[in-house]
Amino acid sequence: MTRGDKACRAIRAATRESEVIAAVRDYIDALDSSDAARLPAEILVMGLTPAEELIQSALQSVETLLKAEKGAKGAKGGALRELTRVLTAAARRLADLSAS
Repeated sequence: MTRGDKACRAIRAATRESEVIAAVRDYIDALDSSDAARLPAEILVMGLTPAEELIQSALQSVETLLKAEKGAKGAKGGALRELTRVLTAAARRLADLSAS
């Protein structure tokens, strides 16, 4: 099971927004330095922005970076694709939590 799988599992099991954000932060904190260095700065500074807005903003930043790297030779998007999966799971879970 990958770190991304574990993060998605924790996100789906979350019962509060704070648990979703904590799972995303734990995932990002566990990235190796080379993967973390490639992340948009907005993701590394998860502050006091409301949770849903924060996750949506982070997801948009990563998707923009993935598109930019898509054309680059030898670009390694594996970590970014996994982060996209984690952030998507977080966005869905936050939407579910706000609806209930």
